Amino acid sequence: MVIQGLIYASFEPQTVLNPQCRQYGVAFAVPVYESSPSGLVFHVHTNLFQIIDRNGQPEPYPVWKDTILVPAGETIRIRTRFDTFTGKSLYHCHILDHEDLGMAGILNIQA
Repeated sequence: MVIQGLIYASFEPQTVLNPQCRQYGVAFAVPVYESSPSGLVFHVHTNLFQIIDRNGQPEPYPVWKDTILVPAGETIRIRTRFDTFTGKSLYHCHILDHEDLGMAGILNIQA
């Protein structure tokens, strides 16, 4: 899984990834690219997001979700605003084998 150009090959649950620090209340968009042959089921804890485009094509109906299927070889760009709380929040693949192999990370939402 690649998020903002970072490849996730391992995951240490106690580690907060500094590149994933986000400002409370500030909206941002992030691309999620999946290169494994099976795709992934991307999930963000505590915060909903919208798909704004798939492979550069605008999403016609950007509904709010907390989980999306990212087919193999696709890039999906999501938009969110962290405005519920500050602190650590988890994102990961819902396919357990993928999560165990490192498709997970921690967001640090700062005031």
